[in-house]
Amino acid sequence: MKALNERTSEHMKEVMAEIRFRDGLPEDGPEFADLEVICFPPSQRISREIILKRAVGYPDQFLVAENTIASDHNKIAGFIAGVATESSFFSDDLFTDPEIHDPSGSTVMITGLEVRPEYRHMGLATKLMEKFIDHERRRGRKRIVLTCLESLVPFYENMGYRKVGLSKSTLGGAAWYEMDMNL
Repeated sequence: MKALNERTSEHMKEVMAEIRFRDGLPEDGPEFADLEVICFPPSQRISREIILKRAVGYPDQFLVAENTIASDHNKIAGFIAGVATESSFFSDDLFTDPEIHDPSGSTVMITGLEVRPEYRHMGLATKLMEKFIDHERRRGRKRIVLTCLESLVPFYENMGYRKVGLSKSTLGGAAWYEMDMNL
């Protein structure tokens, strides 16, 4: 068992060494939309049309983890996306209205943290979040807000987020918990 764990750990290190982080690009939109389908059930997905509009309108609000040696198809191992705003709480229009983004907003609402299944359990989601927090702090944002299912609350608390309570968001009929972090 120990040898298997060591091989798995070594493989994880090799894969993570192939990952580079960058801002999103407008041409990443189709792959973002494909990942949305992979990572979320239909009732909780942002529409392909909205994702494509956001990727073109504000690609720098997508932080991408890219596999540098993958083929052209499926190079994006994962991404985190946000919408800047002056709103103090999360609402469903953040998922449905691509015009709501305010580049000078002091708060960024995370609308998705998505990792391809073959890259999960390697620390990629945590690394994306750490880099996104630093990225938004350098931009002068004051706060990050996200919503998550109850099962993910401890994951985000371990990163320094504070559980605010049940969110006003009802996307997909789920009970979402709102969490925030002051930067």
